[in-house]
Amino acid sequence: MDKKVIIDVGGKQFRTTFSCLQRLPSTKLAQISKERLRSPNCLKKSVSSGEILLKEETELNSISEQYETNKHTGTKSENEELFFNRNPLLFDSILDAYRRGTVHFPHDVCSSFVQEELEYWGIPETCLAPCCWHWYMCAELEKEKRKELEKVR
Repeated sequence: MDKKVIIDVGGKQFRTTFSCLQRLPSTKLAQISKERLRSPNCLKKSVSSGEILLKEETELNSISEQYETNKHTGTKSENEELFFNRNPLLFDSILDAYRRGTVHFPHDVCSSFVQEELEYWGIPETCLAPCCWHWYMCAELEKEKRKELEKVR
């Protein structure tokens, strides 16, 4: 059975499987999931601001038992959980990169924000869907033009 993982990004939870995260092997989530699958009983990992923080297993077990309890049934969840202290706005799109192999972003979001998220999660720009690539590159060209204009001032 494929091990499930809950990814908490800025308080919003997303669910997937470790095998899904392995589909883009050079990315941050693939590296974390690979490490987690390799040593599941050693130390659990809490991820915050891009750093992996290792805590003693006993401390994390008590935290995870409280956090992973299903309030409706009172049963302990078998899902692993990762926390990232980041804005969750674009994480649906990031997670879709693992599911589909391409990234689609809403065009009303700042391209700089999109670029920061791609860099943080380690998603290559080549994963951008063709419909989003044009928007992304046009926004990048506009940023470059603005920088040139600021130099002239």
